[in-house]
Amino acid sequence: MFRIVRVLCCTLLVACLSFIPALCSAEQLYQITETELERLDRNLTELRNINDRQRTESATLRKQLEASLTQLTEAGKQSQMLKAQLGALKLTLEGQEQSLQNANRLLQQYEAEERSRLRHSRWQRNIAYVIAAAAVYFAVRKT
Repeated sequence: MFRIVRVLCCTLLVACLSFIPALCSAEQLYQITETELERLDRNLTELRNINDRQRTESATLRKQLEASLTQLTEAGKQSQMLKAQLGALKLTLEGQEQSLQNANRLLQQYEAEERSRLRHSRWQRNIAYVIAAAAVYFAVRKT
């Protein structure tokens, strides 16, 4: 008999313990109408569509960003190349300006020499005219 009481107590204890989760549940049950359920379903569908669109736009923007970064890298390389060319051209320009200044200086020296030579030639010509005039004068006077 003690054994039967023990089995009954154990069975009763197991039965009581099996109802505890249902009684102690922290989750509350809510009831919603079919209209509210449809509205929730529409909202979820709309949110899924928005999410899909945003994923697509995000992927597109990511591709555009990668393309822009590639173009920026290329532009940076071209900028560096153009800066190097500009530096070389500046050096060339400085060399050409120096050559032009030298040519101008030499041209001014040549001009000064030519003026001096021209003055000297005029002086010689004038002396020759004076000598010729004197020779003609003395030749006419002797006759």
